[in-house]
Amino acid sequence: MQEEHKMMPRKTSSKGKLIFLTNLALPVLCLVFIRPEWAGRLVAVAACFLFLTVVLLVYGFRPRSEFLHRNSKLARSKSDRTKRNARRVIRGMVILSGVFLLVLVDRPILEDCASAIRLGRSCLVETRGRVDDNDMIFGLYFLKQSLIIKEAQRSDGYTAMFFPRLARVGTTYDFLIAPKSKVVLDWSSAGK
Repeated sequence: MQEEHKMMPRKTSSKGKLIFLTNLALPVLCLVFIRPEWAGRLVAVAACFLFLTVVLLVYGFRPRSEFLHRNSKLARSKSDRTKRNARRVIRGMVILSGVFLLVLVDRPILEDCASAIRLGRSCLVETRGRVDDNDMIFGLYFLKQSLIIKEAQRSDGYTAMFFPRLARVGTTYDFLIAPKSKVVLDWSSAGK
């Protein structure tokens, strides 16, 4: 009887499913309901990263967070000191990851959002450049594209998220870019 209990898959909590669905639904809702499209994309990127940061920080600071899987080698260790220290190290890494996201990713995106609210499209950078490289996560270009764009005399790296189209390498586009976060908000073929 105990053997069967160990072999049964663990059920995902409804709270975990809700968090996952919220993280997926939030950017999609921003893209659908906010116009112009570049503003919806900026809000979607900000909401996605801010949500991820909040989840990391809440999980890190939550006293009931376990951090060790019950079948891990550390959890099976006989030493309580080893378990306690492992939990502290993992908790510290989760909190530092949340702070890293907050300072280096969320802050520039939120500053771009505030500038866009105050000044509109005029605060964004419009530039023409050729795509030198385009890396994607497992080919999922509609989630995230990491672009290397060669402008006049220099090349720079940018991120394009939630685009239904692919930026082709070697093609020249007119880009609309959020200046502080370096997020591409829109592009069109050069000359249109």
